[in-house]
Amino acid sequence: MFIRWRTHLTLLLLAVIGLVPALLAQSDSSSISGTITDSAGAVVPRATVTIRNEATSESRTATSNDAGFYTVSNLPPGLYTIQIEAQGFQGFVQQHTHLDPSIGLRVDAALKVGSSSTTVNVVANANVVQTETAAVGQLVTRQQVQAIQLNGRNPIYLAQMEPGVRRGNSMSAFGFGLDNPFNINGSNYRENGQI
Repeated sequence: MFIRWRTHLTLLLLAVIGLVPALLAQSDSSSISGTITDSAGAVVPRATVTIRNEATSESRTATSNDAGFYTVSNLPPGLYTIQIEAQGFQGFVQQHTHLDPSIGLRVDAALKVGSSSTTVNVVANANVVQTETAAVGQLVTRQQVQAIQLNGRNPIYLAQMEPGVRRGNSMSAFGFGLDNPFNINGSNYRENGQI
């Protein structure tokens, strides 16, 4: 009896240890990156970038590289103020920059030549286009989820909100389980071992 109990406990412990990497991989943190240039379009290396969380006042600092690129990762979602300073240029401040979970944000800055005591303030635009990668991300709010008319309230159907996603064959249109296939941008799906 003791050996069986110890075996079950060992298997449970191994299962929990096996899940730790998967749990750690689930993160809602994101990043802010961009390129710093002057008004003529030339890159500005070694500029100081300070990103401050407006809710917690926590700040992170980075320095642009020789190509004028900077990145600050592992940021929790929220509103941020981005301040950029470089010697011989006016300061740049962008306030109320909204960072969504797991969706990187790009904030480029064109600095003007002048005194560093002069600051150009920019208010973040709500319609920011992410141009770094071909990946598409969108935050779905709780209100949107509640307003969706989902047949059977199956959360898998939320995939249909994305462009290029459509339901599979008409035979599965009446199913309520998790086995409903989707075509994503014309991809094939497998059902009962057939394509």
